[in-house]
Amino acid sequence: MAANFWESNSAKTFVSKHRLLNSQLEDRVRGLTEENLQQIKIHFINSISELVKYCKLRQRVAATASIYFRRFYLRNCFCFVDPRLVYVGCVFLASKAEESLVNARHLVAFIKKLRPSWPYDVKHLLDIEMVIMEDLDFTLIVYSPYRPLKLFLHDAGLAQPLGQRSWAVLNDSYRTSVSLMHPPHLVALACIIVAAGMLRREAAASVEAEAPAAMQAELPPGPAQQTLAAVDQLNGWLEGLDVDLDKVYEISTELITMYEERRNTLTADECNKLLDAVQVNTGGSGAGMTGPATASAYSQLVTGGMGGGTAPMAAFRR
Repeated sequence: MAANFWESNSAKTFVSKHRLLNSQLEDRVRGLTEENLQQIKIHFINSISELVKYCKLRQRVAATASIYFRRFYLRNCFCFVDPRLVYVGCVFLASKAEESLVNARHLVAFIKKLRPSWPYDVKHLLDIEMVIMEDLDFTLIVYSPYRPLKLFLHDAGLAQPLGQRSWAVLNDSYRTSVSLMHPPHLVALACIIVAAGMLRREAAASVEAEAPAAMQAELPPGPAQQTLAAVDQLNGWLEGLDVDLDKVYEISTELITMYEERRNTLTADECNKLLDAVQVNTGGSGAGMTGPATASAYSQLVTGGMGGGTAPMAAFRR
């Protein structure tokens, strides 16, 4: 692992907005809209977080697994590789990369408790792990924004509640693609700015409700007023940084849009219906090429028995 992010392979994996909008073309041909694609991805990012919490793994495992999932589907489509298997494979792989290990059998047991109808087994999990690694070009180290966020908060002298809210915004940021397009330090700064904006609005409303404007000068500063003062100091600190603030504000805008739009979260049944619709011609209801109806064929495919290839990924190329 390179000590410097810019010297690492991770710095070479960023993609453009154009690249994102032109991924999963076969899913789009089969009827999924851009909104559908985003809803499905958000559903599985939430599912990753749920599974990580249930397994009592570190939060960084969820962050890394979310990046794996999004990077994987830059090259693949839901109609060919079932995300209901892929997201669990991403958690399994991320648990190794982040040194918060979980046994494959235990992970399968956990997911079957959360999703009793989950149709896969340990062999499927181990097979998809190899597929994911190959399609990520074995670039498994993820430089997440957590470390720069911690350093920024310390350097700016930002304590609670701004620090805590910044962490929450960063966790929510994985519902977007910002970490695929921007360096981690810029994402961290954007999270601080968004958190500051949220707290400013909340604190201003609280101050106004606590006392009439004419009386506020006579009162000792309360928590809301202290929060406003801390947020005001943030602007001066930001101006002293040698970063592209225009890019930071661009990221901030995308995060704010995420909160404002609040895309309707799909239920598991709604997600399954969308996936079933695009996978109907690829090998079985509800699970595409990897469903229980095609488990034997899938087992042969990933070992090259039917596809003619020896690499696991050959089974998923069409």
